[in-house]
Amino acid sequence: MYGDDPSGEAVFRASFKPSWHVVSDTFVSPVHPLLIGQDFGRNPWSLIGQVDASGRLLVHQEVAATNIGLEKHVNEVLRPQLYSHKFAGSRAIMVGDPAGVAKSTIAEETSFDALRRLGFAAYPAPSNDPDTRLRAVEALLGRAVNGGPALIINGRGCPWLVRAMSGGYRFKKLKEGALRSVPDKAAKEGFDHVADCLQYMSLVVHGNILPSFIRHARFASVGKAQWQPPPVSTAGWT
Repeated sequence: MYGDDPSGEAVFRASFKPSWHVVSDTFVSPVHPLLIGQDFGRNPWSLIGQVDASGRLLVHQEVAATNIGLEKHVNEVLRPQLYSHKFAGSRAIMVGDPAGVAKSTIAEETSFDALRRLGFAAYPAPSNDPDTRLRAVEALLGRAVNGGPALIINGRGCPWLVRAMSGGYRFKKLKEGALRSVPDKAAKEGFDHVADCLQYMSLVVHGNILPSFIRHARFASVGKAQWQPPPVSTAGWT
């Protein structure tokens, strides 16, 4: 349990309930592909999740990184997790920060180009608008499926995400007492990295875009034209 912090307010204070959304363990289905939320930058965090047959988003494992590049993170941190007994044999689809489509100032390769070169089916999230991203998470937090939550977090596999959702990820309070309209990304704890990963995953699940990703991933190796994410109606975020 985390108490109130006078420096601001938890982003998901009204919607996240640890006793409801957090479980001690989650089951990894060998049938459904993994959905990996990917943040970029020098702290390229990953969240390994999965959408089950009921349409619930199960967040199995967080994969942290500190001050390393994306390729090193994938090869030395993320890939060993995916090769572990828990996830061995599962297909994986990545969704990441849309800013990753920009080319590096040093090379012509984008972050998504690098992920595809490393063997992943990787796609940009459909939006980078903070409000849209937060509403996608809120929608899953507030939805019930078969009498249970639509968003389930493995507490043992994702301790940092649980801390972020419980109050670490915050709207910063300004000097005059008002709250900023976007979450604080300058906090030294770095809760924004893991929270961003969850937002990318939630956009895909709430917008029902994952089936399109899966269809494209199946044909990616047979010379099909480069796929673009389908347009997402604003009605999907209400």
